[in-house]
Amino acid sequence: MTFLEKWIWLPAEQYPDNQTTYYSALAGKVPGNYTVAEFRRTYSFGKTVTSAHLRFSGDTLFLLYINDNPVAAGPAAVGGDFIGNEEPRDNYYSYEHTVTPNSDTLDFFARVQMMPVAICDYSKGHGGFMLTAHITFADGTKTVIHT
Repeated sequence: MTFLEKWIWLPAEQYPDNQTTYYSALAGKVPGNYTVAEFRRTYSFGKTVTSAHLRFSGDTLFLLYINDNPVAAGPAAVGGDFIGNEEPRDNYYSYEHTVTPNSDTLDFFARVQMMPVAICDYSKGHGGFMLTAHITFADGTKTVIHT
């Protein structure tokens, strides 16, 4: 599958102080830049969606709903050693999940929190959310939507 998503976040022009975050609660910094952003996008297709294969992530914490149903909360703590969290990571943790809405509408809602709250958090140092959905319809046709 091809994933086309781009990370989205609050507009820097309107929210210049809510763009970056510390990489870890152990970074020795005074907590700041706590931000919660909500993203919503509704698609009405005019034909039944039988499945949607999703790939998504958020920095640093997120909740994802589709058609008012909870899909995921994350990122999950991956375990391991937290030494080295003083620097932003080159990687991030994304999730893949398939939903079967059997509806002609997909209403995506994501609540994203920027600011590490525990030593198990991983961050690229900038708030964000991303998603790609490979959608299959009842008539066999397919489409891809993404942030």
